[in-house]
Amino acid sequence: MPKTCSDPCRHALNGPTMGTRWSALFFAPPGFDPAPVAAALQRAVDEIDAQMSLWRADSDLLRLNAAPPGDWVALPAQLMAVLALALRIGRASGGAFDIGVGDAVAAWGFGPA
Repeated sequence: MPKTCSDPCRHALNGPTMGTRWSALFFAPPGFDPAPVAAALQRAVDEIDAQMSLWRADSDLLRLNAAPPGDWVALPAQLMAVLALALRIGRASGGAFDIGVGDAVAAWGFGPA
């Protein structure tokens, strides 16, 4: 049974993603049902997870990483935008930010198991 309150109520939502959890905190008027917000947030996070997760063998990012060099791979627009921005940041940082360090990260034990 949902709690009742006379002032805006604090809502805490969370769910699984990419080997960890997401969370959202917000205030809403009394009587507000947070369930549709929780469902919409989980759908959005699941979409990003399906595209960019390093913990899902079927993610678009891992599918791209597994493709032989030179092969064209169809990718969602959101993933393309993230990759383009990452490359821009890499150039702007003089290489300090490098999206190509996955093997090193895995070797150090910080990647997916």
